[in-house]
Amino acid sequence: MRELSYNKGMKIWTGKFCLTFTLVLVAIVGCSSSEHKTSKSNDPNEVSVKDDQAKIDEMRKDIPEETRKSNDRLAEMLKRWKDQQTPPDRLREKFSDEIRKMRLEVEKRQKRAREDFTRDQADKRRDFQDKQKQAREDFFSSKPKSEKRQAFMDRQAEDRERFNSDLRDRREEFEDNVKDERKDFEDTINDKWSEFRSEFPEYTKAYREAQEAKEIARENKLNPPSTQPQSNPSGDVNKGGDGWPATDPND
Repeated sequence: MRELSYNKGMKIWTGKFCLTFTLVLVAIVGCSSSEHKTSKSNDPNEVSVKDDQAKIDEMRKDIPEETRKSNDRLAEMLKRWKDQQTPPDRLREKFSDEIRKMRLEVEKRQKRAREDFTRDQADKRRDFQDKQKQAREDFFSSKPKSEKRQAFMDRQAEDRERFNSDLRDRREEFEDNVKDERKDFEDTINDKWSEFRSEFPEYTKAYREAQEAKEIARENKLNPPSTQPQSNPSGDVNKGGDGWPATDPND
């Protein structure tokens, strides 16, 4: 009877030990799988999304600053031109020329940004392709079986598709930011033109009045009015010849 009880106790203890060992094994496998996923996410073959996003964010951050500088410069120039009493037609011409220069600056900056972005994307693609090529050479040098070769090629195809998809997303986001910057610029220019057109008639009127005042002052300077007193005729105008009145009092 004791022996039966002892055997029963041993079975229970053995069952608990097996259960505990199984749980520990599952935990170890889970950690290993998590580490494997982490190492896979650090695959150097994958595109560096963080770097691209940082560059796009930097470009977006500069947009308001560039717009503000352009607005300040244009406002300062307009004030100086008005203070110098620039002729209205010339003022409008200079304002239009300045807008054209600002637009060319925006186009040049965006062109450089696009060229830099395209060059960076090309470098990433070339680096990715080189790494995949090296990985294939290392893998096939061991002469793997057909099943492993197929699995390897499928995995590389998936990596390549994910890489190209990331590049396309980065390109679309970049172009969207370029469009937003250009739209903000054109909206600002339209606002400036509206302000200019609303103030232009008043400025033209004030300019003409100032020019007329200058012309009057110039003419007065060239032909000043006489300041000499007029001479009175000699003798009494109320007397005629020989002391007689010039007119008959009875008339």
